[in-house]
Amino acid sequence: GRFGVSLGAARNFTGSSYLNMTQLNADVRYHLSDRWNLNLGGAFGFNSFTSDADRLMNSDGILPDAAYVKNRAHFLAAFNVIYGKFRMSMDETFYFDQYVAAGPGLVTTQFGSSPSGVLDIGFVFWMGKKFDVRVGFQNEFFNEKRLKSSGFERHTLGHLDIGYTFGESKTSDSTERL
Repeated sequence: GRFGVSLGAARNFTGSSYLNMTQLNADVRYHLSDRWNLNLGGAFGFNSFTSDADRLMNSDGILPDAAYVKNRAHFLAAFNVIYGKFRMSMDETFYFDQYVAAGPGLVTTQFGSSPSGVLDIGFVFWMGKKFDVRVGFQNEFFNEKRLKSSGFERHTLGHLDIGYTFGESKTSDSTERL
């Protein structure tokens, strides 16, 4: 197996309408094969109020009942569904994988932590055999605790990560496949 690390950023597209939520991501992957990997990751959240929240606080003096994500963690099993390559020129070939990953997670807000189910779908673009760029959508399903209420939530995070993989591939033709 091989190990990989990645750093990236994400934006939450489906969170509270009162919050802008972004985060920094860090992940460690253990590649069981060219098709399967295990991923341990976490994120640190950055949040700010939207103009709707500011208007509500300024006009009515009401603080929105919204939970902001302080951090996230997950443990995922990932499968590379599709492998492909494309040529930029006669000398430049890029490889890619389309992946699906799922597993348990933990979401922590200012009101506490909740277990979550995580589903991540995206593409990995390989720059040579070691460097990669990941683009995807990660969905987290959890019970969000707020000050006066709670409810089942789905956060959809668009993410972009840059990574490095240590070690060599176990395939017979390592020039064709990682």
